[in-house]
Amino acid sequence: MWEYNPATEQICTRYDNATDPSRTISGPDNLVAAKSGDLFVCEDPGNVPSMELVLIEPDGTVSPFARIAGHAGSEIAGVAFTGAGTRMYFSSQRGAGLGITYEVSGPFRTTAS
Repeated sequence: MWEYNPATEQICTRYDNATDPSRTISGPDNLVAAKSGDLFVCEDPGNVPSMELVLIEPDGTVSPFARIAGHAGSEIAGVAFTGAGTRMYFSSQRGAGLGITYEVSGPFRTTAS
């Protein structure tokens, strides 16, 4: 995953599966950047038998944030924050046979760590 900074017109690598010894992310789908600079990545089933929402911190630390089990054939999608950044939403496209949207209440970090 690359990050583009329009102010500096620079591109840098934010995540590289080939250099991550844990290989935490193997099937990234979509992502959103939080006000803190954290990236939340919707991970399709791949490295674990369930779907994960993965957190990449500004310093490069990668860790699972949320794991959804029991939704065979589904994907996590549509991660988004409210304008205030206090609530996060994401969906399981075909969760339990139907689409399901989850709400996660913060607080979330608002500045880079």
